[in-house]
Amino acid sequence: MHKAIHAEAGIKLTDAQADAFNPFLPPDGKAALKEGAVLVKDLFANEEPDQNEKFAFDVALNEPPIIDCEPLIPTLIGMANHVETVISNFEPLLV
Repeated sequence: MHKAIHAEAGIKLTDAQADAFNPFLPPDGKAALKEGAVLVKDLFANEEPDQNEKFAFDVALNEPPIIDCEPLIPTLIGMANHVETVISNFEPLLV
């Protein structure tokens, strides 16, 4: 996002420079937000805010060493599939 914002102003950023705007983003690309984390810096305060700008994020499960910052929905789907497999394996014993 920072590269695109700077590009509109005619400024070309490297990936490393763009990542510097994300102080909460660790090298592995997975981040847990903490209270007070800066999500977006107002680089062009003189311009009118874009009311149509979209902002997306993933909710993740993070309970090391059990699960390390994995996206919620795919993780829950995977867990549900495993539970279904276990139940199916025990089904012949239950009838």
